Amino acid sequence: MAYEHKPNTGTLWPNEKKSKPTDPDFTGNIMETDGTLLNLAVWKQTRDRDGNRLDKPRMNVKTSPKQGGPGGKVAEDDPFDF
Repeated sequence: MAYEHKPNTGTLWPNEKKSKPTDPDFTGNIMETDGTLLNLAVWKQTRDRDGNRLDKPRMNVKTSPKQGGPGGKVAEDDPFDF
């Protein structure tokens, strides 16, 4: 049985397909209250734009519409395709 998200829940995994520094450190999915499933990308930031180390690391998050699914096709370079 496949895991199904409940509304307002999500899952993140380390991005094992990361090949460039600009690729997200973590990827996953999150479900909105209306049942829409979104891709989730997270970057761990330990330095500011000038290269100075931050006192506390922070996370930058981006959501995007889920690609593929029933009747859809996922692009070959889709970082969310696990």
